[in-house]
Parts: sequence; structure tokens; C-alpha cells
Amino acid sequence: MSTSGKVLSVMTEHPHFAPENCINRRQRRYACTVCSDVCPKGVFSLSTGERMKWDRCIDCGLCAAACPSRCFLPSPSSQRSYTEDLDLSGPLTLVCREEEEHGALRVRCLAAVPWELLALIAMQTELVLYVGRCAGCAHPEWAGRVREQLALVRDFLGEDRWSRQVHVLTEGRFEAPEVAEEEEEKTLTRREIFSGVKRRMAKGLYKAAAARLSLLAEEEASNPMQYRRALARAVLAEQKRVREAAEGLKAPDYGVQLPRFTADCYGCGICEKLCPQKAIEIGPEKDGKRLIYLTPWKCTGCSLCMHVCPHSGISGLHSLRVPGLTQLALVRVPSASCERCGMSIPPGSDPPLCPACAAKAGRWKR
Repeated sequence: MSTSGKVLSVMTEHPHFAPENCINRRQRRYACTVCSDVCPKGVFSLSTGERMKWDRCIDCGLCAAACPSRCFLPSPSSQRSYTEDLDLSGPLTLVCREEEEHGALRVRCLAAVPWELLALIAMQTELVLYVGRCAGCAHPEWAGRVREQLALVRDFLGEDRWSRQVHVLTEGRFEAPEVAEEEEEKTLTRREIFSGVKRRMAKGLYKAAAARLSLLAEEEASNPMQYRRALARAVLAEQKRVREAAEGLKAPDYGVQLPRFTADCYGCGICEKLCPQKAIEIGPEKDGKRLIYLTPWKCTGCSLCMHVCPHSGISGLHSLRVPGLTQLALVRVPSASCERCGMSIPPGSDPPLCPACAAKAGRWKR
């Protein structure tokens, strides 16, 4: 095997576990088995009383990328490889370590690279991924996760930007198209903007906006949500750059997976309380409605809210195009409040009391 390129070697380092984000430690209604399913060395156990066997860890990073609630932070060696070694001055080639591709960033498995980091890179430069080895991988579930990761990146970027910025290859070589310097530095007039060249200008502006932002902030090196935070900052910088560039030029929207609230939701607040990343916020009852707010960059799509909802108020995830990753008003749901304590109750409850207050009222009558 070729030794060229940057190789993530097997070290004694391992991912850091943030138990406060773990789905299994926040509730007992259902068990999440993602980390134990994806780990090739049996480091994790579903038994909360059994300690993790970090001495078996080979620092593959699969748990950090696969965890739906982002409770694993990649090891320091992985973080250094993902950030310090990245050259974003031209197309970045990312390959499985089994590939003999010169000049590429080689990782143990492409499934170990968080999709948020792939999207962040694609916002700054062209990203080339060789997936030829995935078809014959000894771990087909890993290859499946690569496909899932890329689907999330594609949804986030949108079809147009995906086709320009991301190149997924099974064989052959990628040749970046040459761009004349005068085209890169050209300043467009207002007339040119509105004469059909908006898209070309926008492409350059979006790339420049993201490039002005450092990949990761040093103070967030110990935060399992660091890549999502960085992605949110890149989006804000992109939007600001586009707004300042030209009147009438609209920043792109972004595809995210968010909870789908149903007509059965009445804003009881259980999802708000148990969300690992505090992505959900429910406003007070007003005129028979409650407004549910959600912060897309915080929502990891773990589906815990759906599993813990006792009223079938959430029916899974669906893809939405949003103008940014900051908090948005997602949905307004019918609701009512207990006359005694103010707790959310289903509309039309008779008497208009929560179960606890209704029980107390019954005792008082006796």
C-alpha cells in the first residue's frame, strides 16, 4: 500500500464521551444502539452500569460521526487531521486509507467524517470523495453510512451547489477546471447583475464568504457540536457577505432534517425538556395556540422527541429548506392551559385541568 498522503494512524487516543447528550441517559423509553452497532471493537455496552472499554478503541471515529445526538467528540488526533492538515486553496480529495491516491487526505473510513464537516468544506472549496472501496468493504454497514452522510450533505447544499462543489468518484481521476484570473476578480456592475449573471456572481460570493471564516474556533475544540457550530457561523458569514455585495442578490437556503409536528401536538413540553441539545423551545399559550421554535443547527435529527412524545405529536423527520440555521418559528399548534397550574393540556379538556390538578380537585370535593 502506498504511504503517500496524510494517514490517520492508530493511536491510544480515543473520542471523548459527553454523557449529558446521550439518548439512553436522558430517558429509558427506548434504547439507542448506534454506537454499539457501528463500533468494530465492542467498546460500548447498552448496560448503563458497565463502563466503556476504551482500551479496545482504535480511534476510528465512527462513533463520533454516527451518534445521532452528537455525544462523542472526535479524538485530538482526528481533529488535527480534519483541520490543521486541510488545504482549502484548491479541491480537497478525501479517501479511504485503502485507496492509493497521492496527495489526498486519507482516513480510516469515510463514514467517520461527520457530514457537517463535509458540508463546511464544500462551502469553501471543491470536495472530491473516492468511494470505490466502499462497494467491496468488509463492513457493508459502514458503506451504508457513507451514503447516508453524503445524502445529508447533498440535501444541505442543494442540487446546484452539490453538483458544483462535490464530486463523488468510484474510479478515474478528478481534474479541476481552470478558471481565468480575470473572471475570478471581476467586479460586476448593477446592470450585469440583473442581466442574467446573478448565478455566476453568487457562486463566487458564497465561496468567498465561507473562506473568510476559520474552519473551527479554538475555544470549541472540546465541544461535540463544534462542526455544527462552525457550519452555523459559515452560513451567517455567507448571508452577510451576500447582503453587502449587491442589492437583489439572495443568499441560498439550506436543507435540514427537522421534526414533523402533527395535529396531535398541543405543546406539552416533554420534547423541549428532553432534547439533548435544547433545540426546541415552546412559547406560552396565546389565543388557543402555542408557537414551537426550533434552532436548526442544534437539531441533530436524533428523533428522541418523536420517541418520548406520549401523544404522537411528532411523526419523524422531514427535509425542509430554511433561510438560515438560527432559531425559527417552526409551527403553531392548538393548545390550552390548566386553569390551576398553567400546564399544557389538550384543547377541549373537561374540566380544563391537568391530571394532577384534576386529582386534587376530586379529593377536595370529597
